[in-house]
Amino acid sequence: MRIRVLSQVLLMVLTLAGEAQEVYLYSGLVKNDVGELQIGVQFIQPLDNKTVALSNENGDFVFSSSSTELIARHIGYEDATVFYSDLFNTVVLKSKSSLLYTVVVSENKRATLLKNATVSMEVIQPNLITNTAPTTMEESIGRINGVQIVDNQPTIRSGSGWSYGAGSRVQVLVDGVPLLSGDAGQPLWTFIPTEGIEGVEIIKGASSVIYGSSALNGVINIKTKKPSTTPFTQITTSTGLYDLPKRQSLRYQGNKRNSVSNITAYHAGIYKGLGVTLGLNALNDQSYKMSDYDKRVRGSLGLRKTVSKHNLIYGLNT
Repeated sequence: MRIRVLSQVLLMVLTLAGEAQEVYLYSGLVKNDVGELQIGVQFIQPLDNKTVALSNENGDFVFSSSSTELIARHIGYEDATVFYSDLFNTVVLKSKSSLLYTVVVSENKRATLLKNATVSMEVIQPNLITNTAPTTMEESIGRINGVQIVDNQPTIRSGSGWSYGAGSRVQVLVDGVPLLSGDAGQPLWTFIPTEGIEGVEIIKGASSVIYGSSALNGVINIKTKKPSTTPFTQITTSTGLYDLPKRQSLRYQGNKRNSVSNITAYHAGIYKGLGVTLGLNALNDQSYKMSDYDKRVRGSLGLRKTVSKHNLIYGLNT
């Protein structure tokens, strides 16, 4: 009996197969080529193309993997290879400066590259807006081919810009949020910020499937700059004079020239894990018409919190 039991145990031991797999611990932070910490960078195992971790809201990462070589990937940046090291890793991602690698979100409400867009799309770079110092965003949008602003209504490729009783046929968004008036469905240009603009995406064609009936003629999406670990501050000011009309009878103030002054300020940064954006715009436009002046002050405040382990972003904007 004992011999039989011992033989069975021996056979069981011989048939057992054990497999051990070594696990490597990765830790460090991710930056781009200008020193800004990057949030949500994917770390991918090249053998099975599996994402094993993401960088958190501070650009840090701590995780384990069975691979000694990983790929760090983030949209708008070149892939970087990360090799296992017992030391603290600093991963630097190089940005893709070509216009084709511009990140756009208006096509399907997901971040993608402009070169992969399947719709006709125009992108206004922030430098154009900053260098021209517009008092309203419609001044910059009107510079794009195929887009006109007629009586404060945007039209794309000579399509119907506004219909009585239905409102605008071009959807105007700020960071994906519609900004058409609730009564007449008109764009509220004075509410749209000109400060801290990261870019303007214009879809030249119907996008009503995604954005509703107001997008039958196209979509204009204004993107503001998001906070990062490297604080961003921008202040611009401009002033000018209106010329005197040639007809003396139209000079209702004699030889005094009316002026226009505009100042904008914007700040964005992350403090103790909380993203904060502050915007300010003050305009004093005396106009060239009698009693047609424009004097206004506009302010904005945004709070943004990223919880990387739950893949969650929440915030408050006003």
